[in-house]
Amino acid sequence: MSDKEDETTDLKILLGMKQETFQNVMTDVHELYRQGRINFFLIGARGNVVTDEECAKLLAEKYKLPREELYDIEMAILACIHFVLYDEVESVAKSLSEKEAKSFNDKIGFIAQIMKKDDTIRKTFLLRNLSKMAFFRAIEWEAEMKVFSSPNQFLEKIPVLPVGRVRIHLYERRDYPPNTKTIEFEISLKDVENVIKYLEDLRKALKNLETVEIVPKKVK
Repeated sequence: MSDKEDETTDLKILLGMKQETFQNVMTDVHELYRQGRINFFLIGARGNVVTDEECAKLLAEKYKLPREELYDIEMAILACIHFVLYDEVESVAKSLSEKEAKSFNDKIGFIAQIMKKDDTIRKTFLLRNLSKMAFFRAIEWEAEMKVFSSPNQFLEKIPVLPVGRVRIHLYERRDYPPNTKTIEFEISLKDVENVIKYLEDLRKALKNLETVEIVPKKVK
């Protein structure tokens, strides 16, 4: 299916939803996005939505929708975000009937309000499109006890050895749809504490950079 056909399908789904239902779904989806349990991926004009399976099941049950239909609605929401980011709202509205244009603008207006309050959607889109590197998708972890591993000799008194197993999932920026690359490693409690410190330092640095203003150099 072409990008144009995808866009037409998304519009049909969007226009077929009642405004109240759309706002309820969008509010839930945005909250899950804030929690990192739903991810929107817009690479150029293309996109995808990745939803935590548990969240997808809960949403499908709440709105009494098949999983496939819920995914179609999520893609329609992503299409709205695309229209706002690319300033295509007016041109799309002009291609619709008066009744359809009103429904479209009402839904776009609701999403635009959310995006105005939460600018991470726009910033994440810009970052992923400007980046030349793989970017973060998700992280999974397990905690377990290390007891015995070949070829080491069995110890008479086994020390308490808690260990974490971490999987960091990345998206390869050069691929579309993006391929997932996974880095897996074991980590000790001490290393976890160090990582938390490093990430907190990084968080502070990024928060400080949010206040920086970039002034274009004037051409003489």
